Amino acid sequence: MRPNEPCFSLNEFLIPVLLTLTLTTSTWAVQEKVLRSFIAFPHGANPVANLISDAAGNLYGTTANGGVYGYGTVFRFTLGKNDTWNQTVLYSFTGGSDGALPLAGLIFDNTGNLYGTTVTGGPSNTCHYSVIENGCGVVFELSPGAHGTWTERVLHAFTGSPNDGQYPLASVIFDSSGNLYGTSGGGTDGAGTVFKLTPGSKGVWTETILYDFSGGADGASPAASLIFDSAGNLYGTTEYGGESNCNGQENNTCGTVFKLTLSGSGKWSETVLHTFTYSDGAYPLSNLVFDSAGNLYGTTPAGPGSACNESGCGTVFRLTPKSDGTWTQRIIYNFEGGTDGVDPVAGLVFDGSGNLYGTTAEGGFVGCYENCGTVFELRPTSKGNWSETVIARLGAGSVDESGPGSMPMSAVLLDQQGNLYGTASLGGNLGGGCSSYGIFGNCGAVFKVKHTGNQRWETSLVYAFPPGIPGTGPTAGLVFDTAGNLYGTTGTGGKNDCTSGGDGADGCGTVFELKPKPDGGWKEIVLHTFNGLIDGAGPAASLISDTYGNLYGTTSNGGSPSCIGHDAPCGGTVFELSPTVHGWRETVLHTFHVKAGTENGDGGRPMSGLVMDSAGNLYGTTTFGGSHSSNCTEQQYIGCGTVFKLSPMGAGKWKEELLYVFQGGSDGYSPYSTLIFDKNGALYGTTYIGGVTGNGTVFKLTPGSDGKWKESVLYSFQGSGSGDGSNPYAGVIFDSAGNLYGTTLFGGNHSDNCANGGCGVIFELSPGAAGVWKETVLLAFTGDHGTNPNGALTFDALGNLYGAAPYNGTNFGFLSGSVFELSPSSKGWTEHVLHNYGTGLDGSGPNGALILDSAGNIFGTTVQGGTAGVAGTAASGTVFELSPGYTHLPYDRCF
Repeated sequence: MRPNEPCFSLNEFLIPVLLTLTLTTSTWAVQEKVLRSFIAFPHGANPVANLISDAAGNLYGTTANGGVYGYGTVFRFTLGKNDTWNQTVLYSFTGGSDGALPLAGLIFDNTGNLYGTTVTGGPSNTCHYSVIENGCGVVFELSPGAHGTWTERVLHAFTGSPNDGQYPLASVIFDSSGNLYGTSGGGTDGAGTVFKLTPGSKGVWTETILYDFSGGADGASPAASLIFDSAGNLYGTTEYGGESNCNGQENNTCGTVFKLTLSGSGKWSETVLHTFTYSDGAYPLSNLVFDSAGNLYGTTPAGPGSACNESGCGTVFRLTPKSDGTWTQRIIYNFEGGTDGVDPVAGLVFDGSGNLYGTTAEGGFVGCYENCGTVFELRPTSKGNWSETVIARLGAGSVDESGPGSMPMSAVLLDQQGNLYGTASLGGNLGGGCSSYGIFGNCGAVFKVKHTGNQRWETSLVYAFPPGIPGTGPTAGLVFDTAGNLYGTTGTGGKNDCTSGGDGADGCGTVFELKPKPDGGWKEIVLHTFNGLIDGAGPAASLISDTYGNLYGTTSNGGSPSCIGHDAPCGGTVFELSPTVHGWRETVLHTFHVKAGTENGDGGRPMSGLVMDSAGNLYGTTTFGGSHSSNCTEQQYIGCGTVFKLSPMGAGKWKEELLYVFQGGSDGYSPYSTLIFDKNGALYGTTYIGGVTGNGTVFKLTPGSDGKWKESVLYSFQGSGSGDGSNPYAGVIFDSAGNLYGTTLFGGNHSDNCANGGCGVIFELSPGAAGVWKETVLLAFTGDHGTNPNGALTFDALGNLYGAAPYNGTNFGFLSGSVFELSPSSKGWTEHVLHNYGTGLDGSGPNGALILDSAGNIFGTTVQGGTAGVAGTAASGTVFELSPGYTHLPYDRCF
């Protein structure tokens, strides 16, 4: 609402808690404190590697995603009472020098230390696996300590140099002398290496490159673990390389099986045992396994046939040594792409009877090529043939509700009782899905396949990796109550799954409360978790409260039982949360309906917050709906947006009234903004698109004596080349002189630092004669200290403006940003950067309107970052407090 204070001189105000001014040329001295980090997947997510066990039967493994920092974990499962398993995260990777993205399994040494690899991370900045992490990967050791703690130590950090390698994808192995062996990418020709790590004095390990692949006939891209034979020779596979004879497929080489032999001179020489040609398999990704007769067995995810996307569905092969030193290859099973499985990417294990067990990442059900998978058994029969039996079919729920996870990408572990344990990279059926990382999505699970006799097997869930129950990704500002508690929303996360809902979000979102504690900390309480159905999903705006302590807000999606698992868009809701003796009770006050064709509907996808008048009526905007104008169609959402009013009717019922329906012309299109009132009861807001040039508007709605509301456009942004700004995403605020202030997402400075036509501006609109409003650009962002502001501004008592810009300009898709202050003076407005966000633990992507307490401390949210994961990883986010370490210079101005 517009402030009612009279015009003050700033000399009349003193805030005694503010300290002495400390100023640099661009940044004011403030101290940031993270009040809450939202951990997206605290227990880890997306296990893609095999499990190992210790002598006590505990299981150990890695997750590629999740953990405290979002870069993966090492975990342990301990068997408890009633055959239940308890999970402990032994280590969470930070994404820094300690490594990131552990895709491979672990091994033990004889003293109980664990060893493994991470694909990225490490101290080197020479490798860039993505825009998120630097580092070329590491080999690490985890050592158990007192009180259940584990300490990580990096034994080797890859540099990406030609004589070193990078991005190790596979596990390491020990020899009898305690040396470690493994494979990596990179090398002289970029085709990969085989390396050895030798322990030395003072815990220093020395790397030696045993073999550097050329990418030709000798192979390329070793992605699997190595194995030894009894003579100390090494065996492995390369995904590519070999002869250029791969049947005209996209990659003209299909991979190899190789052997490395140590000569008397201390050098290792390579022999290619087999080159794949597609007719006998292609692209081996798995490690090999010996049988008692010295034959080698492995898998290929592709091969002969056309049942799977015009190619083969994968093979299990055997290599048999001959007396002349050559090896003969034979396919012992060729997958058909149906119920027998598709895409065997992992290795195999033998039982004591000579039977083989493995997994397929897909298949298991007719027509199921994703989110499925199998565990299979191969039994030798007469005449050297093998018979396949699928002993477990996995599914993510859409095909088989009983499936404990889906897409197993690792080998299974066989225990002494003949039971099999494995990891499923997706699924788990706990809801609240996990954000994707490359090919990985959902949270994943650990499963058990129990042998019940007579070749019968029973599949059960050991553990489903849970999402961050308190929610993730706070995209809106906060609100205080009179007791100093903070309230806010998270757009994703929570215990309910929205991954197949209309908005595609991972988790349906939450409403949370932060209570200050006597020790200076904050306690978080989840007041409500949205289910994505009738009560809504994806709250994207700030809350408001009434005098009774009830909270009001909107959800951008949901509102109908048909929202989950259907393609039809759901219009969203307006909700109320009321405190009771038994907790908080949610009531849906209104459900929006976006209708198809020529039906108008009453609005849809409210992205804004609400405003309440003195009579208790609620007002807001919807981004779509209302009109079926051909100007306004985006995907399945129809309509240019609305301004609505909700009036309480008694008995818990509310009546909706559309005050204005946008037509998508000069009147504007798609209001994302929260509205404000002036003292006469008129409403003000912005539209993101539309207006005279299509770059958005600032509008006013005036109530008439007949109960109808009239829209007038106060300003149409000119967009490209004009410098006045473009596409206002947030709403406007008043000063006490009746001027309006706001932000635009784009426009203004057209520096190369900023994508999509400008870095955004802060503007002022001043009323003039004949209803004409004059725009003044107070600040045009340049990309140096935050860009593309998408939240509303906030005044303090002295007339200074505060806001947040979520990006840094150099990469619009990469959150970082800043919190800034604009201070008025006789020469105009001066920007001071209060805090710059990078890609670290202080948060990333500040968004939403800021709020201030009586001491001048600033509170807000970041959509990513914090101890739950840095920018670009699975959405997490923070609630932060900025404490000023300065005083403002006095300036007399009516604000």
